[in-house]
Parts: sequence; structure tokens; C-alpha cells
Amino acid sequence: MITATDLKAETEAFLKNRGYPFNPNLPQIEDFAALRIASSKDVRRRCLILASVCGRAYGAKYDLVVPWIDNLGLREFCTQNEISLIDERNPSETQKAMFERTLPEALWEFAWALKMIPNVDHFERCTERLVHMFPKPGEDPSAFLAATDMQDAESLYRETDRLYRIHWAVRDAG
Repeated sequence: MITATDLKAETEAFLKNRGYPFNPNLPQIEDFAALRIASSKDVRRRCLILASVCGRAYGAKYDLVVPWIDNLGLREFCTQNEISLIDERNPSETQKAMFERTLPEALWEFAWALKMIPNVDHFERCTERLVHMFPKPGEDPSAFLAATDMQDAESLYRETDRLYRIHWAVRDAG
């Protein structure tokens, strides 16, 4: 198993090879032993929420999304900001903008974590296939929720470090 120190060096080399700046002063992430991996069902439930919120941000109807979220018992797993958007019959552009840019990319990353796609290029936008990969409000998500495929723990650990360092590279770049 790779150490947190070695993983930091590996990720920094990856960013350097791609020509991206990185902050060498960022601390290493927690050791692998401290990693807590959510269950496949928890991750899949989160994906349904994100897909619903993303759908609302892009115009999915209140009358379709709200009953679906409630009937699946997902409301208790939503953040307050997600509930605010889901429950608003006519969300403002400001409310929608909060989710439009980040949620598709988050779902794309989850698609990788759930082995729905083979890899993620963090420097490319997700493809339009994304909209067809997750159950939509009104559809039966039973098969999706019952599936168990997920990346192995070490792959998730490596991806955690990569996302952490890419996030700060982007933030630091302005």
C-alpha cells in the first residue's frame, strides 16, 4: 500500500507532467488506514440526490422531482442547499447556478467510483453521456441501488489525493 507521503509525490509529479501548477506546501492527506469508504448503496443514494438536484438546476419539474425524492426516502440525506433548490417551485438563476457547474462533474467522478466509466480525465469536461447514466426522477432506481460495483480502496485513496491537489491547483491559479 502506498504511503501518504509517496502518494503526495506521485500526484505532484502527475500535475507537473501535465503542465499544471501545484502547491508543494499542501499537507499530505490522511494515511490509508484512516480512510473511511462509504458503502456502494450510500454512494448510489448520493448519486440519485445529485442527479435530482442537477436536474432541478437544469429545469426538471418540481412535481416530478419532489415526490421521487420523498418516495425514495432521500430527503434525509440531502444538504440544506439541496433541499432549498428541490423544494423551490421556481428556483432563481442564482439558486440554479450554485449547482449547474459543479454537480455534473461530481456525478462524473461518482460514475468512475461506481465503475460506470473506466477513467476520468480531470482536465476535460464530462461527456453528454452522463445524463443517461443515472436513473432520473420518475424512473425506478432499484437495479441501480442494488448494484455493488465500486473501485477498490487503493484506487479511491489515490483519487482522493489527486482531487485534493487538483482542487488547490485550480484555486491557486485564480
